[in-house]
Amino acid sequence: MPRRRLNIMAFAGAASVAAVLSASPAFAELRTFGNWLVGCDNRADCTAIGLPDQQGSPASQIALRIGVDSASASGFEVAMLRVQRAVAGRLPITVTCLLCNNGVRAPGDQAADQIILDGRRFVLPGMQGAQWLDALGKGRAIVANAAGDASGARIDTARFLDAWKHLAQTRGDLMRQLLASANPPVPGETAIQGKRQRAFPATEVMAPDRPAFNRLTRQCPARATVADRRQFLLPGNVALWGIACRKAGTRTWHWFLDRGAADLPAPLTLPDGDQPDVKAGEVGFEDSVFDFDFGILRGRSGPALREDCGIQRAWGWDGQAWFLLERREMPACIGLEPLNWVRTYIAP
Repeated sequence: MPRRRLNIMAFAGAASVAAVLSASPAFAELRTFGNWLVGCDNRADCTAIGLPDQQGSPASQIALRIGVDSASASGFEVAMLRVQRAVAGRLPITVTCLLCNNGVRAPGDQAADQIILDGRRFVLPGMQGAQWLDALGKGRAIVANAAGDASGARIDTARFLDAWKHLAQTRGDLMRQLLASANPPVPGETAIQGKRQRAFPATEVMAPDRPAFNRLTRQCPARATVADRRQFLLPGNVALWGIACRKAGTRTWHWFLDRGAADLPAPLTLPDGDQPDVKAGEVGFEDSVFDFDFGILRGRSGPALREDCGIQRAWGWDGQAWFLLERREMPACIGLEPLNWVRTYIAP
């Protein structure tokens, strides 16, 4: 039976081929292939994350994150991430890429490649990253062992090729759509550099003790108590009101916009890019904060009492309306910080 191989340069350029051959619309939603998560944002930046085997030792579990950017067809980053299930003390983890003999370490100069993860994150140098990608395409195992942990843990590679092919195809479709749009990306320009909208800072003021604000607290669910309330003055003569409702150990933030009318502030509805609007007033967020120094509202929707999974969004206030800055998603609650989640939208 012929050995399956992954030519990393061919796959890195597959997006360009897909951009020409594919005629179907691209969608940036998150997809799962075995223990691999794959997603792209609307600027054709794509991410694949290999999740650790749940049967492995908690002390040695890591995640493998592969990012492919939109600046060039060959740009990619391979990073090792420590998950929070690792034991306290943060012992160094030896991560091994078994390149030969279907997972059996070979002798001599064909020995397995290793790195030491002595922090939260380690990015493989370019050539080593390409070598590891090639090994993943061949189905080689990625194993991890913390100091003194003989059992270790591993990242399953059985569905990696399926995940990588989907990433290349989706990225190609997105690149084709961007090139056909009225505002195609400038070569070498990142999505952050290319965004046109700007968020303006706000000022926090004391929440007034007035009937309108007190009536808003009734928006909390039955048997919930008001844990906090905040008010911010935004450019454009409007105010942002926040009500935190506490129930059964959870706290949900609800946001309202006050335009100075006689009526109660309206429950805030926020844009979500290619998805339906988010009801930040009616439904609220499990975790939320308004960074008024920069005019950015952040909110997470997901499992209660968790901060390591769900959907994390950020919106900016441009002086007249809210616009979506970024959306990141992570369905697996394994301890990854939002910065390492799969980004599925960024402001154009």
